[in-house]
Amino acid sequence: MDKSRYSWIAHGQLPIWNPCCVSHLQRYVGQLRLRDGSAILDIGCGRGHLLNLILSQYNACGTGVDSSPYAIAQAARSAADLVAAGRLTLVEQTFAASDYAAASLDLVVCIGSTHASGGYGGVLKTARRLLRAGGLLLVGEGYWKRPPAADYLAFLQATADEHGIHQGNQTAGINEGFDLLACSECRQEEWDAYEEQYSRNVESHVRATPHDPDARVMLERIRPWREAYLRWGRDTLGFGLYLFRFGLAGVRPKAES
Repeated sequence: MDKSRYSWIAHGQLPIWNPCCVSHLQRYVGQLRLRDGSAILDIGCGRGHLLNLILSQYNACGTGVDSSPYAIAQAARSAADLVAAGRLTLVEQTFAASDYAAASLDLVVCIGSTHASGGYGGVLKTARRLLRAGGLLLVGEGYWKRPPAADYLAFLQATADEHGIHQGNQTAGINEGFDLLACSECRQEEWDAYEEQYSRNVESHVRATPHDPDARVMLERIRPWREAYLRWGRDTLGFGLYLFRFGLAGVRPKAES
């Protein structure tokens, strides 16, 4: 089964492909206060809704990168006017930090896609290199609300050290040379609404297209996922938003050897 296609079907018309609702993210958009001409990079942009929100509020230019052809195609349709005006560039490929010059960006965004740049720590290091002094990083990342059960880790094929705690995510950014401007946790009702819609989209697709060659595999995947969320994930995994500013003095911590 094509994982990109499955994700596209599961997310359906969800504007944001992670547990944060649009109004939650919009509060952060209002805090960015970007100058005219600012350069933005969204790592793992999904269908581009957040970039659309930002560019509709600020006279800036953005680049969205995502490895999913389905996501990029939807982003292009949703933001056709911005693309045509040259304010938005969409790139369908695996993200590579080396494609972007050091100190060339005013805002880096990565919401629920830190895996695209080596995990949460990798995104912090990438943003530290790419941002100009005073530039902003808006990142969304998971964290453990409590120690994960061994059975939950086995289901996720994950290890306990793949996430820290909410406070640890904040501290990690500060230790990389950022100032923490704002942070918040996604509310339980945001998570529940996201997971419910995610599961319902797959089930609805299978009912509407029973001859889809991946229909059986999709059900075999989504039903245990939903059960695992209700059994373990709901009480174990949280999701935080963190808005950082890179040091205005432009002092960059010594690179690791």
